[in-house]
Amino acid sequence: VTTNDDDESNEMSFMGSRIIDSALEDLISRHSLDRASLVVLVGQSAGGIGLMLNADRIKQKLEQTASRAELKCIIDSAWILD
Repeated sequence: VTTNDDDESNEMSFMGSRIIDSALEDLISRHSLDRASLVVLVGQSAGGIGLMLNADRIKQKLEQTASRAELKCIIDSAWILD
């Protein structure tokens, strides 16, 4: 939560991890991701940053539900600010 000079709060919410969790749940329950032997995720630019930030969580989720699946990530042109 941030506050401006007028003492009004501006709430910011980042739901990317929840979206990833929901997408994985959908892929497992409706599309048999739990039987996959290979999962490939691709992220470009800001999506590459999101993939880098969430790859470990995704790997843990796959280990719990699709233990045979090997995870490969392709990160293309991810930007990083110093």
